[in-house]
Amino acid sequence: MELKKEIIWLAGGDGLIGNFLTNSLFADEFHWLIFTRKIKKSHRPNVEYVLWNTETQTIPDDILRPDHIINLAGAGIADRLWTAARKQIIIASRVNSALTIKNYLEKHQITPSTYISASAIGYYGDLGEDLADESSNKGNGFLAHCCGLWEAAAKETGSLCKRTIILRFGLVLSTKGGVLARMLMTKPIRLFQYFGNGRQWYSWIHIQDAVEIIYTLIRNTQCVGVYNLVSPDPINNREMMQDIMKTNNWKGILLSVPTFALKWMLGEMASVVLDSTKVKPTALLNFGYKFNFLRPGEAVKDLITKKL
Repeated sequence: MELKKEIIWLAGGDGLIGNFLTNSLFADEFHWLIFTRKIKKSHRPNVEYVLWNTETQTIPDDILRPDHIINLAGAGIADRLWTAARKQIIIASRVNSALTIKNYLEKHQITPSTYISASAIGYYGDLGEDLADESSNKGNGFLAHCCGLWEAAAKETGSLCKRTIILRFGLVLSTKGGVLARMLMTKPIRLFQYFGNGRQWYSWIHIQDAVEIIYTLIRNTQCVGVYNLVSPDPINNREMMQDIMKTNNWKGILLSVPTFALKWMLGEMASVVLDSTKVKPTALLNFGYKFNFLRPGEAVKDLITKKL
């Protein structure tokens, strides 16, 4: 007799991490309800798509009740320039997704085991040479402001669950999208780039580690609170590119994209690549999680080999 699978609600399932999550080795252990804004057909028996509307904050009443909720929903941070309207969309998409789930839990008086919400290390602002961990204060700037509102909404929704986990993601490395794809855009012409003076600290994570951590946190019921999803060894932007080139034996020219050019092209959004985020995953290290990848070069080599 097959044991009943635990049910996971997943918001943001179409994104980089959501896609990897539902196609990972452990995905078959659960029954997934993936919230979407467009009707889709599932080709797997343990995956369903649920139409929801975060603007009207509605979810169909007659869906399977969740054991765990993973909320990764949110408009892309660096998809478009940060106009006032775009900033509002970025914030609203995150806050409203949490409140939509909260409304459903309240309406149906449901108490899931776990509420997991994405956030980002942008919470800490531009750190310069300072080192932050989960106990550090919120910083300044738009990303910090956005993350503060994001996490407040997550805590509000999570208060209706048995435990709440907030994941502050660093730069998630994958060949399928995200920052790495943009960093390597000029690789075919043997041109590699770093941003500004290249001394800003980057805190990153291999997508396999990110997904393994999410699974670990779901399965360990004592895990609660904030976790920085970053490798234990942050590295500055220029050294990161040098390590990637050396480990993969890529020959080419490494050039700076000047700060003034980035600010001219991207405006305030240039802070995404120019801010220094030197962050440690203290909570994960204290828990005993062993990272698979500690250097960006070896992470990129693995990603390219496995096409992850």
